[in-house]
Amino acid sequence: MIAVLGEFILEINNIILVICLILLIANIIKCKIKINKLNKIIKELNICCEKDALTGIGNRTSFYKIIDNLEKSNSGVTVLVCDIDGLKAINDKYGHLIGDKIIRQAAILLERCCPELSYLFRMGGDEFFILIPEILTKDQCEQIVSKIHWECSKNDKLNLSIGIASSKNKQYKLIDVIREADEKMYKSRGTNINHNYIQETI
Repeated sequence: MIAVLGEFILEINNIILVICLILLIANIIKCKIKINKLNKIIKELNICCEKDALTGIGNRTSFYKIIDNLEKSNSGVTVLVCDIDGLKAINDKYGHLIGDKIIRQAAILLERCCPELSYLFRMGGDEFFILIPEILTKDQCEQIVSKIHWECSKNDKLNLSIGIASSKNKQYKLIDVIREADEKMYKSRGTNINHNYIQETI
């Protein structure tokens, strides 16, 4: 009788052990699912942190991350700096909702005109940067600028001033290329397409 009772208790213990193992496995699976969901949320938040809320393109945070990678790769680069002409006047005359619409239209237009493997960013306000991780020729730069202005000509409220510059070789400072393109953009304001400001190399 005692031996039977002992075997019964042993069976009960085995059953309890199996149940505990099942519960443990279930909790592990549940925790893994929660961790996967948490990782997905973190990934989505990181993506959101690098996207401009108004246009969905890269923002300033994304820009600094990309230029850091470009400088480490030590490859040549071409930079376009674009500003929307007269955005303040548009905001004053038509309201900021129309101004925001123009900004979104500019982002869509520039995305269409961007070469392959290039990066587009809204730096804030009416300013956009395009980074192309290669050294373009003057003719290639002119083709990109001409395409942008051609697309702009289809919208009577949208015009972009553009400055463009390329590094002369792989030993360059990206900040110098950006500064050069930025200076050319300011010089080209109001001239539509002005080939004097298409490109000078660093």
